[in-house]
Amino acid sequence: MKVVIADQNLQGAEEACKEFNKQGQAAWAVQADVGDWESQREAFEIAVDRLGRVDYVFPIAGITERPWNTKQPSGSGFVKPNLAVLDVNATGALYTCSLAIQQFRNQEPGKYGFRGKIKTGISSGDFYDKADAKGLLVTIESLLKAFENLLGDCETSGEAIEILPGDDGSKIKERPEYSNEKCKISCEMVEERTYNAFKALELKAN
Repeated sequence: MKVVIADQNLQGAEEACKEFNKQGQAAWAVQADVGDWESQREAFEIAVDRLGRVDYVFPIAGITERPWNTKQPSGSGFVKPNLAVLDVNATGALYTCSLAIQQFRNQEPGKYGFRGKIKTGISSGDFYDKADAKGLLVTIESLLKAFENLLGDCETSGEAIEILPGDDGSKIKERPEYSNEKCKISCEMVEERTYNAFKALELKAN
């Protein structure tokens, strides 16, 4: 097993690598600011160069919740909010997932049929509770409709992206194989809605 550890604290990443390298070079440390696309891209390119093939990606960088809207002194004007939590925990994680997905698409399936797997450390349960309490929770039906609107006239790529709750994480895999029956049902529901959307567009065009 070979590992590349990316962290803003390069010294900390190098210390972690020492545990892997006791029996020879098996881990490399690289510095990265996860909230910055260019920094992440450069770090990921180094990882690909060191590893050749990337089988697993773990976007686990995160910072704790903090006040985002500071109380400015009276009459001092407007103060930019601190969105660091979103920059790292949300945008940073999406940057990592995007890099991983792009790399997986360029790889052949491995021994078990996967091009690669993503395992995030994002915990959104607290977000769900707070959003639901305020009536802000977006329903799955609304998300599906958003995907239907985004599809346009694109062609099916033959890939399936699973976003599963719990510990299953996200995976790029070949259809029609799915991790479990619930995922299969969800994907079939999306396909059915997508098909109906295309048919509606055809009827409208004619």
